[in-house]
Amino acid sequence: MECFPLTIAVCEQCSLVQQINLLDEEILNRVYTADYYSCPSPVTTDMGTREIEKFNSFFQACQLEAGKLLEIACFDGYLLAKLQEEGLSDEN
Repeated sequence: MECFPLTIAVCEQCSLVQQINLLDEEILNRVYTADYYSCPSPVTTDMGTREIEKFNSFFQACQLEAGKLLEIACFDGYLLAKLQEEGLSDEN
C-alpha cells in the first residue's frame, strides 16, 4: 500500500490544528476511489451530492457575505468548490 505523509501544524495562540501540505488532486482521487476506501467521492462518482446540496442550500439561504470558510471534514472538497463557484469563499 502506498503512503502519503501529511504535515500537521498547531497554532500556538489558538491551538488550531491543520494539514499544511496539500496532496495533489490525483492522489486524493486515487485514495477516494480505491477498493479499500468505503465511501466514494462525490467529485468522481456523484454519490452523496444530494446531501451536500442540502448544506449548500442552507448556506445560500443564510445570505452570508463572501469571505473565508473552514469546512471541517471536507472529504473531497465538493461543497467547498460549490461555495467558491458561487462566490461565498475565497480560493485560499
